[in-house]
Amino acid sequence: MVTDDHLTAVALVRTGLGVAVLPELALTPATGAVRLLRLAPAVPREIAAPPLPEYAALPAVRAMLAELTSAATVQAAALPSLSALPGRAPDGTAARAVRETPTAPVGRRCRPAGPCCRHTGGDHAGRRPARRPRRPPMARSASDVLDTAVRELTPAPGANPLVPAIAAGEAPREVFATLALEQHHVITSDRRSFRHLAGRAAAEPPVAAFFTHLADGERIVLEHVRTLATACGLKEQETAGYEPRPGCQAYPAYAAWLALGAEPADAVLAFAANFRAWGDYCRAVGQAMRHRYGFTDEACAFFDFFATPAPDLTDRALTALRHGLDSGALDIPLAHRYGRLLQAYEEMFWRTAAEA
Repeated sequence: MVTDDHLTAVALVRTGLGVAVLPELALTPATGAVRLLRLAPAVPREIAAPPLPEYAALPAVRAMLAELTSAATVQAAALPSLSALPGRAPDGTAARAVRETPTAPVGRRCRPAGPCCRHTGGDHAGRRPARRPRRPPMARSASDVLDTAVRELTPAPGANPLVPAIAAGEAPREVFATLALEQHHVITSDRRSFRHLAGRAAAEPPVAAFFTHLADGERIVLEHVRTLATACGLKEQETAGYEPRPGCQAYPAYAAWLALGAEPADAVLAFAANFRAWGDYCRAVGQAMRHRYGFTDEACAFFDFFATPAPDLTDRALTALRHGLDSGALDIPLAHRYGRLLQAYEEMFWRTAAEA
């Protein structure tokens, strides 16, 4: 077992299990090497550390080495001498030569040229990360999985201070201009993210169809955002020159991260669950815009678009989830984590807009 966790490494040495590797090895350049410091019996185990002076001089490295070496010494004292073990030289060292072994490039926690490793050298840029091993098919239905995610990810009361203020007519009218300006950036970014997810899921047509549908919808929504901006008295140059707020753009930034690194099937569940809460917010805002602020139906079209989930979108989500369940690609706990973070970033969007 190879670990980059300090506490786990110490525990491995104390119990005689596996290979303990310091996390600083991940910082070693591709030209660096690891050096065998101690080899003890029971189950062979190594304590490795980068020989580079700049790392060896770090207090954290020295402390970890001292603790690991101490743990190995205690363990070795309770075991037969090294010289009594098969394959050991009289001085207690391994009979085979110990040679320095190149480490993996920065950021790749894999063995240098192991037969089961994809990282056998060369440039990895542009390659899609290795897919997780397929999980056995699950007995749950897609609708049950989605309903459970929606229920568990429902925002807490009071998590969004702006929508209740809008619904009561207490928010300033200028807030709608802020929403239009921020959503212009959100929609533009999300559309690219959905298109990228669709491309990554090309080998899984139901999943790709879900994200293609989302990307096509964002094109329509972008026109509604422009209509809302016009209704708020914003000119085109104001929209183009607007500097978005970080708190409002955390959601699309995380969506872009999911587009790059998440399993597409997991992203389906995360986004589909989040859309329920977003739709409820949009429904309340759209109604208040008409009845509290006097906006026209055209100006409210952006929020109306999301207020009622389209039946075909729900059907596509369920089809994609069913595919993920059948293929074993869907990791429900991980998808819930993605959905929880999406919901948190959405609440951040509303809070930041309220502060503006």
